[in-house]
Amino acid sequence: MTQYRKIANDLIQMIKQQSLLSGTKLPSIINELAYQYCCSKGTVIKAYETLVTKHIVYSKPRSGYFVADDLVRPEVTKAAVYDLSTGNIAVDSIPLMEMKH
Repeated sequence: MTQYRKIANDLIQMIKQQSLLSGTKLPSIINELAYQYCCSKGTVIKAYETLVTKHIVYSKPRSGYFVADDLVRPEVTKAAVYDLSTGNIAVDSIPLMEMKH
């Protein structure tokens, strides 16, 4: 297994074990994980980008990487369907962060 996949899998396990909760900032690329895994910054960035493409984490410019949500998502039911035909929907009823992600 490549080093970046090991880092990504370890982070996934931490999220599954709830060591990292939704919205939690991931460890600093340079200071913590690169030192812990004895690898380059590029390797850690590749691991983070792998998690971004899987929608497990997201990045905020100049802030870092954050846990997007739980890996176990509830199944969508009919109650989660939003009727946009009226044009007057409650903004706080739509999961905007999920849509942006």
